[in-house]
Amino acid sequence: MLRSLQALRASAGGLVSAVALATALAAGTAGAQENSVRIAVQENPLVLDPVMIQRNTAYRVLPNIFDTLIKVDYQEGQQLVPGLATGWRYLDPTTLELTLRRGVTFHDGTAFTSEDVAFSLGEERLGEGKPGHGAYKGFLSTIASVEAVDDFTVRVTTFAPDPVLELRLSGWGAQIVSKDAFEALGGDWSRWSVGPVGSGPFRVERFVPGEALVLSAFDGYWGDAPSVDEVRFLDVPEVSTRIAGLVAGDYHIIAEVNPDQIETIESHKGLRVAGGTIRNHRILTYDFDNELLRDIRIRKALSLAIDRQLLVDTIWQGRVEITNGLQWPEFGPLYDPTREPPVYDPEAARKLLEEAGYDGEVIPYRIRNNYYPSEIMESEAVAAMWRAVGFNIDLQIKESWDQVFAEPGTGIRNGSAPPLFADPISGLWRNYGREGGDEHREKWSNAEFNALGKTLLQETDVAKRAAAHAKMLEIWHEQDPPSTILHALGQFYGLRQGIEWTPYNVAFMDLGAGNLSFVGTN
Repeated sequence: MLRSLQALRASAGGLVSAVALATALAAGTAGAQENSVRIAVQENPLVLDPVMIQRNTAYRVLPNIFDTLIKVDYQEGQQLVPGLATGWRYLDPTTLELTLRRGVTFHDGTAFTSEDVAFSLGEERLGEGKPGHGAYKGFLSTIASVEAVDDFTVRVTTFAPDPVLELRLSGWGAQIVSKDAFEALGGDWSRWSVGPVGSGPFRVERFVPGEALVLSAFDGYWGDAPSVDEVRFLDVPEVSTRIAGLVAGDYHIIAEVNPDQIETIESHKGLRVAGGTIRNHRILTYDFDNELLRDIRIRKALSLAIDRQLLVDTIWQGRVEITNGLQWPEFGPLYDPTREPPVYDPEAARKLLEEAGYDGEVIPYRIRNNYYPSEIMESEAVAAMWRAVGFNIDLQIKESWDQVFAEPGTGIRNGSAPPLFADPISGLWRNYGREGGDEHREKWSNAEFNALGKTLLQETDVAKRAAAHAKMLEIWHEQDPPSTILHALGQFYGLRQGIEWTPYNVAFMDLGAGNLSFVGTN
């Protein structure tokens, strides 16, 4: 297996082909502003309203367009700081009153008031049957109402005491949009989805799904002005083409660099690679429409057959880590340091297959075409490990997430599981709990897990929350796993000399003041 992985790595490395270089040069840079940054990505989100999409590609871009009431300061230890709200206080255990920032304008020039908050976090946008309801269930489900008290005061009321309400209001789905701009489109979600109006440091200048997203610095931004006038996110699906364009000077930054290409990039004068592990896990998820995968012995065998250390050492060149469960140290007292990482034991996997009476039935395994770094290479390696213990795996490469999720799936698929704020409610519970999104759990439900989730959601005692979280991890990993972890996800970027930009340990690419600038000619 190691020799096979080394051979795969060698075939994928080396210099960029002349064909790819010619393709990148032909792309050109016509129409870009002088102070414009060009970023090549594997793909852009297909819609731009955060409540309509939950994808890494959206997490990367959209926080530059929208503000939240409470912000996460990624440059200062990820602490919570004032955003569109300048202050907040609890009136009682279920009512949070927020004082709003005055003098804020949206990208269309309209003034920001409490009515925009009530609309953004209310029934009209997030209610049942609305495109934003999935985001509500996943991120904001404890909120019962949002009341505009006066133009610059709002009250957020929850169904029960919520230990992480402030985190929720800083996270995904809590972005504030212009009520007037939405209503000016007659409530047309399809039109709104490609041109939403926020109040962030950048506004949408041009958006062509599948081609490019162009953002312009917003002159009326209430905070510090961005250091660049424009950022162009360009859809460049092939990593070799992205690298060629970086070498040629067509792109200032490229995303989703494969680890085996880091040395190639850094061998060119004036190029460097930044990034590392981000707060996200690469996972494999089981479809419970497949009768085989309902058998716990089959799911345990799939996990035991994976040599994660070999994947990390070879494909990832030791640049990511195998974590001790679907959790992160940023969870603070809810983090369980005693949990062990997943075990590799192919003999135990074979015994479980024999006990389960597995007779070579085909199990589909759906992946994307390198949506994640080195995805095809890693998936081929994992499929080979499964075949080595007796599984009959049908590896299927799909061009879109719609194809990956198309019914009937009845197999295994690639994915990731980022907590979008630093608490297990935003990761483990959001993705797998009864009230969370259906994206990862694929019809999976566990009664004890869901009961413990109520403690996680409503209990203010930290020790009780930590105990509930530890038991939920045990259910997820050992007792009734709906998915399995491969390792922490790595996020690497190639940069040209003259660009000053610092990646964070999350998918978000912060383009704002103090984090993106030219320090030389562009």
